[in-house]
Parts: sequence; C-alpha cells; structure tokens
Amino acid sequence: MSKSTTRQDVPGLKAELLRLGSQERQARRHARAWIARSLARAWEIGKTLRAIKASVGAPHFELWLKENLAAGFGNAALCLELATANPLVNKVEELSEKSVRKFHQGYVPAKVRPVIKGDAPIRPLGHHLRLATELSKYKRQVELGHAELNKEEARHDLAQLREFLERDVYGDNSALQSGVGAKNGGVGDCAPAGTARHGAPTRALPRLRTPPG
Repeated sequence: MSKSTTRQDVPGLKAELLRLGSQERQARRHARAWIARSLARAWEIGKTLRAIKASVGAPHFELWLKENLAAGFGNAALCLELATANPLVNKVEELSEKSVRKFHQGYVPAKVRPVIKGDAPIRPLGHHLRLATELSKYKRQVELGHAELNKEEARHDLAQLREFLERDVYGDNSALQSGVGAKNGGVGDCAPAGTARHGAPTRALPRLRTPPG
C-alpha cells in the first residue's frame, strides 16, 4: 500500500478492480469469438482459392491472383495453405492445431501507407537485355533437351518479334552486315561474320551490354 493510499480507499479500489476484471474477461470472450470467425472465413477463402487454382492451373494461379485480387489480399497464401493442410475437414473445429497455429503466426496485417500528393509507383523500364536473357535461357533448355521446340508454333508466335527485329533493330545497321564480330577478332559471345556453328551462314551480332543504371 502506497503512502498516498489509506485504508478507507481500499473498498473503492477493490470495486474498481472487480469492474476492470469483468471488462477484461468480456473483452477476452469477444476476442476469442472474433478470432474464431476470422479463422472460419480464412478457411472458406482457402477452399475457394483451391478450387480456383485447380480451375486455372497451378502455373497461372499466381498471375490470376495479381490480376483479380491485387487490392489488399496479401494473405491469400496463408488462407490457401490453411485449406490445403486440412483437405478432409468438414468443420472449422476440426482444423489441425498445427495449421491453425501456423496461420495465426504467419498473419501479416496490411501496412498502412500515408497518401502523399504526387506519389506514384515507379515501374522498371523495358530493356532489350531482358528479352535476350530469357531467349538465352530458353535456347539453353532446348539444347539440353529440357524443353521441346515446336518450330511451327514458334514461327507463328514469334512472327511479330522477328518483324520488329528485322525492321527496327537490324534493318538500318550496316555495321552488322559488314561483320562486327570479325572486327572484334571473333572474340565474344557471337561468332564472326560469315562463320557458322552448325554449317549454316550466320550474321554477326554485337556483344551484350550491361543495362544502363
């Protein structure tokens, strides 16, 4: 008992303590009910996401999420994981303790971001090296037998790209036709002009550069 508290104050403090204790128990009951409702909704969301994933296909599911649920749905993976961990459950009370605990521990609330005048996302600019990198990866997979090249489909799908390259990239570049590779002594990622790796004549290509910035 502090020096400022007298014995006459004890009954009043006891009543205040009982009132606060009752409020705390009531708040805890409400919190448990809210958590149970939240878990039930998350489980239902997860089951719906599982059905959508099976419909659109696993390779396209992430793209579907970004296109359709981009606004504030950052916990979709947690809901999906909760449903995936309990495929045979019919009631929320039957969810495994491990999956429920993992769901609550992994929950990430949406971050509140202040709205600033003139603020806008800065998207990375396109660069031809991205195309060159992806093409190089695909070429390597074909050469190793990890991917199958359907020439008919490839010619159809890449027709616009070929037209763009021939018209805007190589169409007015006489240096390529005269042989940049030969000027560099044939050193680099590309063969010298007029040479062939597999018996067919090739056109020399410039070496890849590091993208600006």
